[in-house]
Amino acid sequence: PDDRWDSNWDQLSSSLTTVAGEGGHFEMSGLWLGSNQIEASHPGKTTLEQDLSLDTAGQHDAGDFVLATGGVISGRVIDGQGNPFGDIEVLARPQTLSGLHGGEDTVLRDLRVRMFSSGQREERTRTDDAGSFAFDILPPVSFDVFVAADGREPVVERGVTPGGSPLEFELVAEATILVTVVDARN
Repeated sequence: PDDRWDSNWDQLSSSLTTVAGEGGHFEMSGLWLGSNQIEASHPGKTTLEQDLSLDTAGQHDAGDFVLATGGVISGRVIDGQGNPFGDIEVLARPQTLSGLHGGEDTVLRDLRVRMFSSGQREERTRTDDAGSFAFDILPPVSFDVFVAADGREPVVERGVTPGGSPLEFELVAEATILVTVVDARN
């Protein structure tokens, strides 16, 4: 690896990052002409991505970036007997992303990348010992919430909107069948 490239990349990436000052005002320099994407984030607020097209050099007013307070989706995962199911992965995917993938039950087991599309991204969390989970700082869009565990039937709740009632997922054991194959000639 070329150490000069790493050093230059560190300088480049830091020059394209800024922190808003008093009154929320910020200035970014070093942007290229053409299409740029600006991402604004703050703890407790949803992340906002905005496209900015720069046709000429000089100072440009990008307008206001309004960061919404994030919404919450929370709930509990239990087993077939009503006992809390701890340390289970829960996935909240904006419905606009859910159509990009195949089977519902394979998503949690096989997909290990974060998807980004129009500022929306899937979120993952794990249940605590009481089976409880919460996603916070979610944008105001509908989500599909998936829960799965080895040896259990996967469950999905579609069209969940942040700020609604807590969800409850029951993970029941997968069914097993036993088949005996015999030779029909006997």
